[in-house]
Amino acid sequence: MLIEDFVPISRSVWVTNALLRAHGPEIARAAARAAVPTESLTVGPPRTRDDSLVVPITWSPQRPSAFEDLQGDLQTSPLDELSTHLALIASCHIPADALGHRALSRDAERAAHRFVRAFLTHLATELEHRTPVPVDPRSGPSRE
Repeated sequence: MLIEDFVPISRSVWVTNALLRAHGPEIARAAARAAVPTESLTVGPPRTRDDSLVVPITWSPQRPSAFEDLQGDLQTSPLDELSTHLALIASCHIPADALGHRALSRDAERAAHRFVRAFLTHLATELEHRTPVPVDPRSGPSRE
């Protein structure tokens, strides 16, 4: 199942990207713990693509859960000079019900979307309240 969701962050893309580069795993783990009990969360090295910062994540919620391993990318891009668009584009596996009930599958999909929304909301809060990392605005969002 593909999941796409986003939240705005009331910080410039330069500050947001600097925080993700400097403290991404720590911030993401705090947001994951606040959203749902988590078995593991792996945050890969940030990379740039066009005008976005892309941070790969792999996340396993604690069992029992409506879905299994979520894998995807967090992506930042500027909304305007003072705010950032933070998106998660990921896939996750929803285990098949032994009896094949579609209603249970739809419930699991809704639970997965709520889980991702909670994670992004907590991640945005973490990024908005962290002390900014010094950043050179001349470097722009797409340069390392």
